[in-house]
Amino acid sequence: MKNNKINIILLFIILITISCSKDRWDPARYREEIYKHSKRQQREGIRTLGLLKNPRDYNFLLGCLYSNDSFIKRNTILAIGDFGDKRGISPLLEIYFLSPSYYYDNIKISLLKIDKNWRDTTEAMKNFKKYLRIINKTSKMNCYRKKAAFRTMLFIDSKKALKYSRKFIENKESCLIAESAKNLLNFNMVNQTDNLINSIELIYKIGDFKDLNSLINSIGNFDKKWHESKNGKKILNLIHDSIIKKKQRLNKKDIYMLRFFNDKDYLKILLNIIKTNNKESEADKRSIAIESIVMMKTNQSLEYIVRALDLKNSSITEEIALLLGKIKDKRYYPYLLKVFEDKDTVWWLRKYIFYSMLNIDKIKTRDLIIDMIEKENMISSFTFLIKDRKIFDAIKNNFKKNKHLNTEYAYRTEDDMVEFFSSFRKKDDLDFFIKLLKQYDEKSREFSAMLRVLAYIADKRFKPILKKYSSSERDDLKTIALWGLTRIGYEK
Repeated sequence: MKNNKINIILLFIILITISCSKDRWDPARYREEIYKHSKRQQREGIRTLGLLKNPRDYNFLLGCLYSNDSFIKRNTILAIGDFGDKRGISPLLEIYFLSPSYYYDNIKISLLKIDKNWRDTTEAMKNFKKYLRIINKTSKMNCYRKKAAFRTMLFIDSKKALKYSRKFIENKESCLIAESAKNLLNFNMVNQTDNLINSIELIYKIGDFKDLNSLINSIGNFDKKWHESKNGKKILNLIHDSIIKKKQRLNKKDIYMLRFFNDKDYLKILLNIIKTNNKESEADKRSIAIESIVMMKTNQSLEYIVRALDLKNSSITEEIALLLGKIKDKRYYPYLLKVFEDKDTVWWLRKYIFYSMLNIDKIKTRDLIIDMIEKENMISSFTFLIKDRKIFDAIKNNFKKNKHLNTEYAYRTEDDMVEFFSSFRKKDDLDFFIKLLKQYDEKSREFSAMLRVLAYIADKRFKPILKKYSSSERDDLKTIALWGLTRIGYEK
C-alpha cells in the first residue's frame, strides 16, 4: 500500500516536472516516463493534474489529449473538463472531429464542466464555421472527413445546421444526405420528405450501405408508409429495374432494398443468400437478407422464415429470433416455440428464443414456464428470467406437493436465481426459502445461490443459518454468510 502511494507521488512529480520543463509537451519524454507506470497510476496522475488546475500543466494535458493511447486520451478528456479552462473547448471539439464515437460521452461531460452553455460561446461558433469550411474544401472523394466535420457541426448546433442540411440535400451531397435527413426530421421538417425520398435513389447508386440504411430508417421513423406514396413507389420502381439487371450478383444495398418488394422470386433469392453465405466475410450479407425477409411482415415471407429456421443453423436462428422479438408479431410465436422445445436446440440459443417469445407474448410464455414446473417438477433456467408472482407461487406449490424440486443449471443461472427469489419477501416466502435451501446439497451451486438469497434479503429469521455458515470451511459460503450477518447488523 505504501509502495503504491510512493509510486503515485512520484508520478505526480514526473508529470509536473515534464509540464514545467517546456511550455509545449515533449512527446518523447512523455512516452518515456508515463508508459512506465500502471494504468491506475496514469489515470490518477492525469486526473489529478486536471483537478489541481495549475496553468503550467495545461499544455501537458493538451499533449496527452492527442496521445495514441486510448486509455490516456479518455482520461485526459475528463481532466480537461476538470481543469475548466474555456481554451479546452476547441481541442475537445477537434477530438470529437478526429476520433471514434466511444470518446463522445466523455467529451460531452467535459464540455458541460467547462461551461454549461458552451454552445453559446464564441469558441463554439468559431469551430462551427471552421468545420463548415472543412466540408466545403474537402474533396467529394473524402467522404469520411466530410461526414466527421458535419457530425461535429451538428454536435455544436444542430438547429443552426438546418439550413446546411437542406442545402446538402438539394445539392445531392451523397456523403451528407443521411446525416442531413436525420437532422431535418428531428426538427419535424415535413416539407423535406419528398426530397429525402428522392435522395434514396442517389444513395443507392453512389452512397454506401450504412448511409442508405440510416436514411431509410430516418424516413421510416417519420413516415412508416413512405414506400406506398406516389414518390416512394416511383423511386422503388427505378431501384427495382436496377436490381433485375444485376440478376443474382447483388451487393448489400440490393439485398437491403429487396424488403420493399414482396415477390416470391426475391424471397427465394434471399433464402439462398442465407443458405450460402456461411463464411465470416459474408456474414453481413446473410444478416441483411434475414432482416429483409423478417421486415416484409407478410404471410408469404412467414413461410420463408420457417424455412430458414428449418436449416437448424444456430447463428441464423439467433438472428431471426432477435428480430422477431423486436417486431413482436404473434404469428411467429408457434414457430419460435417449436425451436425452443426442440431437444437439439442448445441452451444459449433457447435463451435468445425465450426472450423473443417473452417480447411477443408475455402471458403465454409465463404460462409455458408454469406448465413446465407443474408437469416436470423442474425449475428451468428460464424460470428465473420472469419475475412474476404466479411463477413463484407455482414453484412453492410444486415444492409442497413433491417435497423436492430439481433445478436445470446453465450459465448465469445462479445469478438469475438470486435475483428472482430476492424479489419476493412475504412472510410465507421467507419460510419457503429456508425449506428450499435445506433440500439442496451443500456442495451444489443451487445451495450457494439460496444462501446468497438469504444474505441479500437479510431478514432476522435467517440469522441462525447465516451464523452457522459463517464458520464454514468453504470460503465462498463463509463470505456470503458473513456478508449477510453484516447486513442484518446494519439494519439494527
